[in-house]
Amino acid sequence: MAVYEGFSGTVAVAGGLIACKRFRVREEADKEEITGLADGKWKSYAGTLLGWTLEAEGPLDSGDTQFRGTTPNLRAGVTASFVGALSNSTKQFSGIVFLDSVEVEGNREGVFGYTISGTGNGALTYPAA
Repeated sequence: MAVYEGFSGTVAVAGGLIACKRFRVREEADKEEITGLADGKWKSYAGTLLGWTLEAEGPLDSGDTQFRGTTPNLRAGVTASFVGALSNSTKQFSGIVFLDSVEVEGNREGVFGYTISGTGNGALTYPAA
C-alpha cells in the first residue's frame, strides 16, 4: 500500500472544474498465494491487480454550479477526471475516478466545503521523475 497526499488539484465533471485544496490517493495491490511444497513453512505471494482510491476536499463558493439542481453534475455514481499535485510541485497524479460519495457541508459563517471519495476507474498516472 502507498499513500500520497497533496495540496492542490482539480476534479472535472461535465459542467466544469472543482478545485481541491487537499487530496489523498491510496494505492493497493491484490495478491494471490503461490506457496509451493518447496517453500517450507513460509507462504509466498504474487501480486495480481492494482487499485486506487481518492479522497479530496475543498471550498465551495456561490459560483460553483456543479452541486446545484435536482441532478448536480458532481454527485455519487458519476465518473470524474482527477489531477492533483504534490505540495506546490508540478509533479502530478491523474486518473479517472468513480465517485462513491459526495458530501457538502456549511457552517454558521456561511463557509461551504465539499468532500468526495471515489475509486479509481483504470490506471493511476504517476508524476514524471
